[in-house]
Amino acid sequence: MDNTLAPTLAVRDAAAAIDYYQRAFDAAELSRYRDDGRIVHADLSIGGSEFAVKDADHVDPAPDGAVSVILTLRLPDVDAVWQRAIDAGGTEIFPLSDHEYGRMGRIADPFGHRWILAAA
Repeated sequence: MDNTLAPTLAVRDAAAAIDYYQRAFDAAELSRYRDDGRIVHADLSIGGSEFAVKDADHVDPAPDGAVSVILTLRLPDVDAVWQRAIDAGGTEIFPLSDHEYGRMGRIADPFGHRWILAAA
């Protein structure tokens, strides 16, 4: 088996985050586990890349506003996904544009995570 890395995003409202990722990035929900009404772990997949989402527990996500991780999502139709992500509630940080290293832009999702959307 090849090694894989699957980040877990801890957010204030995991159900709303899952809904956003489904609307913005066409994410598929693979599993969802609850405890006392909170989502303790949900697996999602975007084009075969998996990640997890959970309700933040005793640690508030990025309490000082710092962003230590930026997720890069490479897509065959970056323009369409970019617009869906913005329409679903994302905020543009850097506009989607062409660079010598490819077409890409950066958004913030409504839960504080940063995403680079890039042409595959």
